[in-house]
Amino acid sequence: MGFNVRTARMIDRYGQDVEICTDEKTIMARAMIQPMCNSRQHQGLDFMPAGAVDESQFLYIGTGEKGFDKDRVTIIRTPEASYFVEWSEAFRVKNETVYIRAILRICS
Repeated sequence: MGFNVRTARMIDRYGQDVEICTDEKTIMARAMIQPMCNSRQHQGLDFMPAGAVDESQFLYIGTGEKGFDKDRVTIIRTPEASYFVEWSEAFRVKNETVYIRAILRICS
């Protein structure tokens, strides 16, 4: 089983359903969305010190063919919150997209 298949299975198993909305269309996908640490110095610790997560930015790892269009406003909706895409890129191996990663912010 290849890296691409294992990654897709991981996202499918541990991710959640999300709606990806642009002015043109809304599509369903699977993704993992987690708050980002304020500092890399806390990564790898068994616990998170107070204030290590401020929930102003979130990491998105999900399925898809390409990164989100930087010239369009893209909104990611989950049952818990709606986010806008601040930055994204496709992670590729051998010219095939393995996953999309993005930095999200909560819509106000």
